[in-house]
Amino acid sequence: MAGSKPGRSKVQRDFEEYEDYRLSAEVVERIRLGKEDILKAEDFWHGLDDLTYTEHTSLGAHSRK
Repeated sequence: MAGSKPGRSKVQRDFEEYEDYRLSAEVVERIRLGKEDILKAEDFWHGLDDLTYTEHTSLGAHSRK
């Protein structure tokens, strides 16, 4: 969350939180209008149960079973 950054004034934190809210509201409006692609939870998680941990730089990290 933007407000947790150290060294920021209250005004800066409030502005960052306002920007986060504004951007979120824009996405919600695009979803409502059908202009934003969304995934069902089942589609998002599909196949992840079969993955095992590998280093992100290894070839196995990007392969499919």
